[in-house]
Amino acid sequence: MEESTFNLKATSAAIIINQDMSMEVILPKLEDGENVDLVENQNIFISMAIASLADSEDFRKLVSARVDTMLEAAGAMAEDDKNNPPITPCDGGCSGGCCGHQS
Repeated sequence: MEESTFNLKATSAAIIINQDMSMEVILPKLEDGENVDLVENQNIFISMAIASLADSEDFRKLVSARVDTMLEAAGAMAEDDKNNPPITPCDGGCSGGCCGHQS
């Protein structure tokens, strides 16, 4: 994987989860004395609240359960792809009429 950078809009917030599972919350830069309206900028407060949950055992259990579900679904999809390869149209190149095409 390659390192990437991004631009954060002045109205956005980001949570970065590092490989060591530490978190960084990236917030818009505020000028001295500037106030942030809760209703208009709920996303900023929500990102701070989510990041603050990182040490909560219940939150970690919830995230772990969701990851398990995602991995199970991905495994099932991979197994399905292995057992049921996609059907491709016959190009007439098969021998013996294996796909119903008669040479």
